[in-house]
Amino acid sequence: MSVVLKIILINVLFLGLIIFIGLLINLSADYVNIAGNMALYVGILIVLVHTFNKKGIIIKGILGSLTIHKDELFKYVGIQLLFVLFSITAIITVLNILFITNEDIIREIFKNTSPGQVENKSILVTIIGLSITITLAPLVEEFLFRGFLFNKWGESIGLFKAMLLSSFIFSLLHFNSGFIGHFFLGILYCTIYLKTRKLLIPILLHSLNNVIASVPMILSLLLTTNSIPSDDLGKYINQISFVLNTGTIMFIFVTPLVIYVLRILYPKGISATPYSINLLSRLY
Repeated sequence: MSVVLKIILINVLFLGLIIFIGLLINLSADYVNIAGNMALYVGILIVLVHTFNKKGIIIKGILGSLTIHKDELFKYVGIQLLFVLFSITAIITVLNILFITNEDIIREIFKNTSPGQVENKSILVTIIGLSITITLAPLVEEFLFRGFLFNKWGESIGLFKAMLLSSFIFSLLHFNSGFIGHFFLGILYCTIYLKTRKLLIPILLHSLNNVIASVPMILSLLLTTNSIPSDDLGKYINQISFVLNTGTIMFIFVTPLVIYVLRILYPKGISATPYSINLLSRLY
């Protein structure tokens, strides 16, 4: 049975069990959702650990060295911030295209929403959700997409194709939060992992990315905001249009820079996976 199928089956069982327990003890939908997310990542982790043990994969070989120099980390943090800007402007550009083609879609998106406002959830649910997003999610996802899939596919179809394929699947699973941005983030994390052979760096950058993405949720804990009444939304159309156009212009300028950075970062002449090189050189 393939690893992907095992992950799907285990998570279906976990989610089914959580929903059943939630119905029995009358848990709110928010808590069931949080428990479901937790089960998802725990299930993936269980399958990965089982697969590693079964195939004799050394986890330290996947992780690589845990030593990170300050200058090295700061450089990649700066690049991460550039990609965050790219991701945001990519989403804005998509919204702008929707706005141009059908203004009613944008009206629906912005209806009853405002900056920093999230769903009405308890503080506890929000804090737990943030904890999962910032810690568990980056750890599990990097082990799955970069640590396992990128290394595995890199040995069979080549590193470049493995990078594109794993990044594509990574972006599909984050479709609602920006397909384009996550696809390029996946490529960035693969490139950094291939260049440094240290999975810890993509994990930390992924965590930073999720922290930034969680800013609206964090603000919702600190600020009280009022939604925009649907009747007054027409007054803000010009401002919305200005923001969308500005974001699109920024996207046009940032995209070549992102591609240039990836070309500069991508190590030339490497055909072996980070895992293979770490095992040979014992850099773990």
